[in-house]
Order: sequence, then structure tokens, then C-alpha cells
Amino acid sequence: MRSLLIKALSLLYLFILLYLLLFNKSRLESEDELAAHFIPFVHTIKAVLSPKPNDFWVLLLTDLLGNLLLFMPFGFLGALISDKQTKIVFFAFLFSLLMELLQYFFKLGVLDANDIILNTAGAFLGAHLIRGTRLQKDSIKESD
Repeated sequence: MRSLLIKALSLLYLFILLYLLLFNKSRLESEDELAAHFIPFVHTIKAVLSPKPNDFWVLLLTDLLGNLLLFMPFGFLGALISDKQTKIVFFAFLFSLLMELLQYFFKLGVLDANDIILNTAGAFLGAHLIRGTRLQKDSIKESD
């Protein structure tokens, strides 16, 4: 029963991710040209150094925290399915890369190296948190 629930939650989460990354209303207003940011964090640094104070907060909340938090459930759910953290992070990387490529080729957004790095880091953090709570839980059981 637990395994079925985890798989159902994983499937629901993937559908939500697909919607947010590819099919939401703002994405469907397609761009006129293909755009890509291949060098990581260049736009992030420019926004931080920008004289406009709003650029920094928008960047912090949407790009940095948004990408990390969006993929943390990937790590949570992956860690509940598999004990291999490397495998979870690798699949998160591949999934993120696929989403960025689809956004690029269908002109739904910018292919951004930052997104791939931060999404993968979010999945890593999610898997690491689950792993850490499991280790803590096991050590409490052993001490009883």
C-alpha cells in the first residue's frame, strides 16, 4: 500500500512539474526566437549587480529558491523509491535537461544552465533530507 501511494504521489508530482514547466499559460505565449544561457550564473550576477533593487528579489525568489524548491520533491520521492542518491540526482539532472530542451525547441522559455544546476541541486537536497531523517530515525531505534 505504501509503495502504491509513493508511486501515485510521484506521478502526480511529475504531472504538476510538466504543467508548470511546459503547459502553464505564461509558457504557452511562445517566444519569437530561440534563447539560451549556456554560461551558468552570468545573468544571476548581472541581476545582483543591477541598480534596480527589484531585480535582486525577483531573481532570488523565482530563479534561485523557485528552482531549488520545485525539485526538492523529486529528491524526496526518489529517496522513498530508491536508496541510491546518485541515481536520483542523475535522473533529476536528465529530467531537468529534457524540460529545458523542450522549452527551448518549442519556444516556451529560455534554455538556462542555471535552471539545470539548481533543479539538480534541489533534488539532491530533497534526497539528502530524506536520507538524513532515515539515518536519524535508525540511530534513535538503535539507542532504544
